[in-house]
Amino acid sequence: MRATLVACARNLRNEYFGDGAPWITEQIFSEIAVDGTTDKSGPAQDLNLLITPDANLNSVDFNRIGYYWDEGYKGIKYANTVISRIDAANFKDEAERNSILGSAYFHRAFRYYRLVNQFGDVPLLLNEVTTPRVDFYTTKREVILQKMKTDLEFAAQWVTDNVNKGEVTKGAVNHLLTKVNLALGKFDDAIASANAVINGSPYALMTNRFGATRADETRNLIWDLHRPENKSLGENREGIFMVIDRQMDGGYDGGMKIMRQAVPNWGSNINTPNGKKVLTMELIWRSHSLIFMEEE
Repeated sequence: MRATLVACARNLRNEYFGDGAPWITEQIFSEIAVDGTTDKSGPAQDLNLLITPDANLNSVDFNRIGYYWDEGYKGIKYANTVISRIDAANFKDEAERNSILGSAYFHRAFRYYRLVNQFGDVPLLLNEVTTPRVDFYTTKREVILQKMKTDLEFAAQWVTDNVNKGEVTKGAVNHLLTKVNLALGKFDDAIASANAVINGSPYALMTNRFGATRADETRNLIWDLHRPENKSLGENREGIFMVIDRQMDGGYDGGMKIMRQAVPNWGSNINTPNGKKVLTMELIWRSHSLIFMEEE
């Protein structure tokens, strides 16, 4: 069961790592950012042209809309395998069983939360698919979100924060539950689930220097928070849910490249007329938004 959940966690990395990470498409096809590239026709400048059914929907040179559909249902498939077979395994007690089931509910809810807010009404699969099927029909977005809310409320009772880095935490469950509550317009419930993270958990905004660079007086706390080696430290209380990609077998070659594509980049090969380095930026941000995951 835990190995299957590892498949869910592993695939979360795909959104943030590698060249042309899908996360960039998520920002562009929202109100958060616009594509700043002006010297080629591939990137998302004419959005209507790029979202037709026969468009290239999964390419680093165009967009990664198709990635979210494909990977969303992969994650749902893995989670449903655990959910459907939860009682085929032996557990030491009810708490262990329900924490694993709750973690699978989280992964399924995370994928459906993204799918319904990206595509609207989509097929709702609540059990493992074991035979070929062609009878998929869409379910109302609100119905899906309500089911995810029920599942996450169960998970919040059983998943703990005392887990290995990269595993689902109670804080992550309550944070996602808050997003689902907001999407459903259940604002009092959203306040309650958000308070469970803010006031009833080990998480907090960091206020003191920490980690490998704490002794460097030329830096500050914000620098500490964004050092790769500091992201998953136990003393970093801002990491609610970690998406980890270390330099090991299965890791992404080159790691995360969002720094080059989604924030101001000083490592440019473009110079001003008088020979000075320029700052390049492929995305132009309207506002700033974090999902809830720390990447390493």
